[in-house]
Amino acid sequence: MTERVNENETDLVKKESTLMSSGQKNSEEYRNRIVTAAKKLFNEYGIENVTMHQIAKAAAIGQATLYRRYSHKGEICMEILSSNTQNFLKELDLLLTTTEKTLTPLEQLDNVITKIADYIDDKASMLVIIKIEYSRELQLLQFHHPIFLYLHKIISDLYLKSINNGEIVKLHTTLTAHTLVAALSPDLFLHQKNEMSFSKEEIIASIRQTYIEGFKKL
Repeated sequence: MTERVNENETDLVKKESTLMSSGQKNSEEYRNRIVTAAKKLFNEYGIENVTMHQIAKAAAIGQATLYRRYSHKGEICMEILSSNTQNFLKELDLLLTTTEKTLTPLEQLDNVITKIADYIDDKASMLVIIKIEYSRELQLLQFHHPIFLYLHKIISDLYLKSINNGEIVKLHTTLTAHTLVAALSPDLFLHQKNEMSFSKEEIIASIRQTYIEGFKKL
């Protein structure tokens, strides 16, 4: 439910209007203030416990201004994750490029699984909030998300190379890659860690056993 500006914020709203009219605050500065405030609150209280009202107050802006830029907390999380995700994908590309001649495709896949799991372990809470905050229709489109498709292509290509190299048995690379990426979903990862008390290492080992060792030729 959308939170409203209360009477205690009247002075803040007036001050903000003055600053906007005088041209002292631009859109980029507001974005930086919001993102900085959100990061601090998320680290201090946990992402799930922070409200839009708290973010607006910590950023020293009115809630109306906050909602003009971000409809909900999930959009702020996406803003924060944007640069991190781009760096992660670049690191993944670099990993594949630098190991192409020294590792087999299956060994590269092993490294890719570990790197994805490390990223999810670090960002899982924020990724889950993004999923929760969006509508059910958008959640169902997660398998069409560019990042999902990007990871799917990497994994599918590595499976195909592994088959051609004689490392693993023949399998449906598209379907197998799809289920592997799904197995690395943030909400499942958090459930396995927080509700089932499995460590990141145990989760990775189970995925490796199923999606790598299970396909090796005897």
